[in-house]
Amino acid sequence: MNESRIMKQIMIMFGVFMTFFLFGFGFFFLFAQNLYYIEKFYRILVGSTLIIYGFYRAYITYRKIIEVFFSKGKDES
Repeated sequence: MNESRIMKQIMIMFGVFMTFFLFGFGFFFLFAQNLYYIEKFYRILVGSTLIIYGFYRAYITYRKIIEVFFSKGKDES
């Protein structure tokens, strides 16, 4: 296994972490009751944007997981 493949795997794990972070932060903005100082419209706007971007990151991360972990690379036989 070369360093490039290891680096890709590390970046995929970071992508998985960021996906969960985006979903968590988005749901926090949508459903937190202690954010009374932020208007509800902005909480919904930011929360839904983060969740939608989380779905996009999940799709991209899924494609990269399939590419790196479940397919043979150019340098492998």
